[in-house]
Amino acid sequence: MECLPEEEAAAFPVSSKGSIARHLLDALVIDMGALQDTTFRGLDNDASVRPIVWRMLLGLLGTYPSDWPHDLELKRGSYENLKSHYGVDDLHQWRHALGKDDETLVHDIEKVWHELFGIELCQDVARTHVDLAFFAPHGLASEWMVRVLFVFAKCHPDIGYCQGMHEVLAPLVYVFGTDEVKEWSNHAEADSFGAFETLMQLLAPLHLMSKQDPTKTGAQMQIVRLHKLLRQHDAGLWLHLNSLAVLPEYYSFRWYITLLSHEFTMDETLRIWDTLLADSKRFAFLHYVCCALIISHRDALTNRRADFGVCLTILQSKPTVSVDDLLKSAEALREVDRRTDLATRSRQHQANPA
Repeated sequence: MECLPEEEAAAFPVSSKGSIARHLLDALVIDMGALQDTTFRGLDNDASVRPIVWRMLLGLLGTYPSDWPHDLELKRGSYENLKSHYGVDDLHQWRHALGKDDETLVHDIEKVWHELFGIELCQDVARTHVDLAFFAPHGLASEWMVRVLFVFAKCHPDIGYCQGMHEVLAPLVYVFGTDEVKEWSNHAEADSFGAFETLMQLLAPLHLMSKQDPTKTGAQMQIVRLHKLLRQHDAGLWLHLNSLAVLPEYYSFRWYITLLSHEFTMDETLRIWDTLLADSKRFAFLHYVCCALIISHRDALTNRRADFGVCLTILQSKPTVSVDDLLKSAEALREVDRRTDLATRSRQHQANPA
């Protein structure tokens, strides 16, 4: 198995945010807390740092770089075995043996792919980031995605394939597949599967019934939390949207199940995901990002001509706020809550000293 040589893993110069992460990765034992703090602030678009950091944040790599070759060999080997078990490799080889120039053959192959993998899955992948050549139909990245999603659905029949999963997978495939170090990018498909599996285990409760309220899905419970958060931080906007019956369930469900990847460009998504993946409370910060996103539209939403339809269109459209400003606003909202919680605890302690 090809792995990143130790001398390459240690060759990290230091400067700027991304290079701070490089410096942290140069240690014999990586300080995960410091790496999370640095990543939360955003990594530079360094195609050699982010892939390693994301692998760590999603459990593919541990804090001891000396263990990485062995750990990756096991994980990648497991994925290859799963592909073989489900017959994915055979179809992949057949498709390439036939070639892609003959339109009739391509049509026949697509028919088989639809039958095996499912029309919805294949069509969703084909619609993924059509603005990027990296995700060109029938290209390598698209084939990786189809296979990863198919194997995941087979391994997790309780979850299966749900619409929106392709949008969660795409940033992983992009980050791992564009790695400057070929020893890493050559294994982008297998590593994307491992990272995606971890991510979906965290997101799966969104698709299942909530333990807190069996009448609602996990996603619906998160949306209730968002509704309360908006009321807490902008009661006027909350009241205005409520008066028009523009409720969060009409526009924010997709935000949660795709971690906002549908709403932003790929580069913007990568910056947002640096923060979300590094969040020590894993996705708790997403509530604040969503709340800040709603508030960023305040002027347009409260325009006297903005009725139900106009407001919904605004909230379902591509955001106009910059990602940096959005994340700063989200952090400011969280800081307000932190101070409020601290003040509440202080008053409680004063009223009931130990």
